[in-house]
Amino acid sequence: SLMLWAKRTAIACPLRWFCYRSLFGQLRRTYTVEGSEHNWQQILANARARARARTKSPRNKWMMDDSRPLDNPTAIETTLTNMNKQPRAPSKRTSATATATTEIAIHQSEGVCEEFRRRLKCLENTIAKGLIESLKLDASPLGIAREGTGPGPGGQKMLDHIMAAKRKHPNCLIAWRNGRFYEFHGVDAVLTVEILGLHPVRGPLSLSTASSYFGMQDKLNRLVAKGLSVAVYEQYTPDEQKKEMVGTKRKLKQIVTPASPNYVYAIGVDGNVFSNSLSNPRPIVGVMRTKDKTQCVLSEVHVESRQVVSTCSNTLEGIKGLLHSLDAVTPIYLQDLSLADLGDCYSAKEAIKVRGQTVDGFPEYLLRRACDHLSLDAKHFRKTDRPGINPLDFSTAAALGLVPGHNPSMVDSMVPDSAPQYVRDYLKRICLTPPLREVRHSVRQICHFHATDDTTCLPAIKPMWRGTRSVSAYLEQGCPSQQLLRNVQELLQGVLDLCTPTYVVESLTRHLFIVAMHYRNSSLEFPALIEGLQSALSMIQKAIPPPTLPRPNIPDDFKDTDIERFLNANDEYYGKIQDSIVCPNNWLKARQGLVQALLDFYNDTRIPSNAKKIKYVVNDNILLIEGQPLPKGQKAMPKVDRTTQAIEIAVRRYRDETDTFRTNVSTALQALAFKLHGHVDCILAAVEISLVHTCLHIHSVHALEKGWALPVLDADILDLKGAWPYWMSNDTTKVVTNDVPWRGLTIITAPNMAGKTTLMRTTGTVALLGNLGFFVPAKPETTIPYFEVFLVYTGLHDKPLEGKSSYHIEAQQCANIGRHIDNDISLLAILDELGKGTTPDEGAVLAVALMEDWARSGNTILVSTHLWEEIRSIATPTWMEMVTWKCLEVEPITGRCLYFVKDGVCDHSNAFEVASTARLPAHIVEDAEQVMQAILDQQRKGRKSQSALTSPEQVMQAILDQQRK
Repeated sequence: SLMLWAKRTAIACPLRWFCYRSLFGQLRRTYTVEGSEHNWQQILANARARARARTKSPRNKWMMDDSRPLDNPTAIETTLTNMNKQPRAPSKRTSATATATTEIAIHQSEGVCEEFRRRLKCLENTIAKGLIESLKLDASPLGIAREGTGPGPGGQKMLDHIMAAKRKHPNCLIAWRNGRFYEFHGVDAVLTVEILGLHPVRGPLSLSTASSYFGMQDKLNRLVAKGLSVAVYEQYTPDEQKKEMVGTKRKLKQIVTPASPNYVYAIGVDGNVFSNSLSNPRPIVGVMRTKDKTQCVLSEVHVESRQVVSTCSNTLEGIKGLLHSLDAVTPIYLQDLSLADLGDCYSAKEAIKVRGQTVDGFPEYLLRRACDHLSLDAKHFRKTDRPGINPLDFSTAAALGLVPGHNPSMVDSMVPDSAPQYVRDYLKRICLTPPLREVRHSVRQICHFHATDDTTCLPAIKPMWRGTRSVSAYLEQGCPSQQLLRNVQELLQGVLDLCTPTYVVESLTRHLFIVAMHYRNSSLEFPALIEGLQSALSMIQKAIPPPTLPRPNIPDDFKDTDIERFLNANDEYYGKIQDSIVCPNNWLKARQGLVQALLDFYNDTRIPSNAKKIKYVVNDNILLIEGQPLPKGQKAMPKVDRTTQAIEIAVRRYRDETDTFRTNVSTALQALAFKLHGHVDCILAAVEISLVHTCLHIHSVHALEKGWALPVLDADILDLKGAWPYWMSNDTTKVVTNDVPWRGLTIITAPNMAGKTTLMRTTGTVALLGNLGFFVPAKPETTIPYFEVFLVYTGLHDKPLEGKSSYHIEAQQCANIGRHIDNDISLLAILDELGKGTTPDEGAVLAVALMEDWARSGNTILVSTHLWEEIRSIATPTWMEMVTWKCLEVEPITGRCLYFVKDGVCDHSNAFEVASTARLPAHIVEDAEQVMQAILDQQRKGRKSQSALTSPEQVMQAILDQQRK
């Protein structure tokens, strides 16, 4: 009541606001904390103590006459007026304060970090650009020259605390919690104006911005998306402060980064952990080259899942493909490598150089750096090794449409347009990292089940795709929400329902388990999983009531009123935990007492009906009777809200019991989270199973609608039946399908734009998807051998940043094929336009020598070339028997491409026809045709004597002699 009276009188007279401001802040804070006791004597005593401490004045000058009635407005007004009239004595700094100031001045010479200086140069927001002039970048890490002047916690200044936090985390934005807002100061404020569009406030001490705690996760997502890290400092809770006042101290709760983008403390017991505001975390990645310079090792730190993954040695191209599938954060850690070596697989252009680390010590070093930056404990991380896989080369992934570029997306063709992004990401992950043979078989069995059995009998499993890897962090920190636990409950129940006695469903669950454990890098056994899920589900069912639990009744008289909104706001914690755990009897009695007091007030006939309007003050969480204006003729005064003693006592008791009940619910949920963390491996395994089940179900349904089929695996040869390009529909009137058996080394010839590359890309796609267990764009009679490695090289181009010409890259690709052949690995290699990067004669000779070695290996290798005439002119009969020639059919008269594959060699290239369709000048094309005809005639005469030569060197010398003549 005293606080509300002070508000009204301050509004009536601006001078009174000046008089009351020293007391009003104390009244407001104390009303929130101590308002239930209404200890006004203590409030005024605290105000006198603060005034004495601030002005160092004698006690007798500030003495209040305690005999005055506290509810006398005149007495209070006179006291506050006299208090504000007293002069303020300047405070004297002690030697300790002077020493601290000297240390601060020394630290201020550090200035704003280089990363933030670079960002200030790239500002686009006009308001943010205008704020740069108010910063002093060399004065302090915040870019602020002065520090706080007001008293703060521990005898220090509030801005000093923020400055100390900034010095500890100079590369992070400091989000400082102050009541209902998070404050940003100095250079941090400028960046939030640029990215979040916050309104800047130029104070006497510093530039600042403030962001409401509502929707904080969305704002953190926008900051993290720009590559920024945010250190969030929260106010202490009453339990942590013991007897100290709420909000006087802060501590670092979490550093939000791209590797850990979800702020777990923003999700209260009423939050939804799987809302659209959550982001999937990205790993911190490091790559180092081995001592022999031929292999590379990749290490990953997954912060939210508390996992460190090490990859066995692989080629640089394989590491690049794996790195692209991870979507690593910036910067990346590199040892004996540069960003130019990574090429296009890593879009960011920032790296940290590492030196002197061994292959075994590199993951530990990466973990230490991550924990130091994020203030985490390394002992909570689980270390695993990625199983022996052969990830797709980055060039192969680009050729098959697994990397954004000019080629059609293969993943988009596997799922419908309405498929969620997490389904596309998961399928892309499987395609980029082909698993072991057993896992591929399990994927196929799952797809086969969805294609042949009635999936309507399966239990509905709700995939927890957002924040999947964050579940471990939420449970570890004891920050769950009821919605999180209910989602976990639904998930565990669905996975356990799959384990029914029927053989088919049980077999399906085991196949899901095999695939999930492979991509979880977990050694969990299936019986242990079932036991852990049952135990975790039992814990949740005992603690969390069903969602159908009715809420406390609200009388019909209070429907659609402020009373209903007040009760709903304070009733939200009811039903979040079982009554047997928190015992809400006292809270229910207090609520019933409040409802009865309000009903008595409404039923009181002595009060006019127009004076019974009660409103809900949201900020203060109280109910007040809306005031009525005085009759005419009396002194004009503003309307004053009031309350009755019965309602005030009932509201006070209800709020006290609500606070106690809220604390009990939070404590119970936190204890449950700590218990569930003991089963976190089983819960995360269930999450992974739900992802596999959902992704493969969506793929299977869509593939059947498109006419795709499951091929026959582990065959002797790659035999395509009715195959067509994956990005086209199965319409025989518009799409040409081919039946092609590929045996050993095959050379493909065809005119330009006849479909050579499309045929090779289709073959690579069918072979890859079939080996992974997915549906393929072909008939079910298609047979596919088991391939360990897939190499598809099309669309050759140079890489100037790496200093490599197109022919140099072609030679590297050929060497990579030979390296896998030497290792006796089952290989599918597809090479487009072999030998086109150099002169035709030298390219043909090298092609013959390479293909002779490849043909002897017995692997399935497809090579396309336009040098067929040069190759056949120098090849020996034995060499010709080792290869198979295929070509694409062309109409003899018109030269139109028919896109059908047949045996043989194409004897023309349609180069001049394609040049004409590209609108080259006609006279240039005609002159070129005449010159080409003369060259061909001369070459045929000179190569008749070369058929007896066997060595590539002899053939090359003969060609050079003929050219000299």
